[in-house]
Amino acid sequence: MHSAATPLLLIRRHRPLCLAFLAVAAISLSGCSRLKPKSSEKYLYVTAKSTFLRDRIAAVSNRTGNVSNGQRVQILEQNRRFYRVKTDKGEVGWIDERAIAPGSVADAFDPRLR
Repeated sequence: MHSAATPLLLIRRHRPLCLAFLAVAAISLSGCSRLKPKSSEKYLYVTAKSTFLRDRIAAVSNRTGNVSNGQRVQILEQNRRFYRVKTDKGEVGWIDERAIAPGSVADAFDPRLR
């Protein structure tokens, strides 16, 4: 009687073919952008000469940090016309949208690029 070949026996017999298939699959999937983690960090740059970060959006608030022109801040949250940001020094607070701009706008005003 001839017994049916088991999947393990088939894999052993066709090992070079299986390895080639796995190599091709790995190479083709490595270029797939859907599988790469997207950076969720977004940055803006301070355009005001100098301003401070607030602990909350209110007429009366505490200062949590200072930022100055050209300084990069990471966006953590957005609420109407204010952004909750984090500086490279770790200071976190709210800033008015009129005091910051995206990198493309900040680069246009950087005198070192002229």
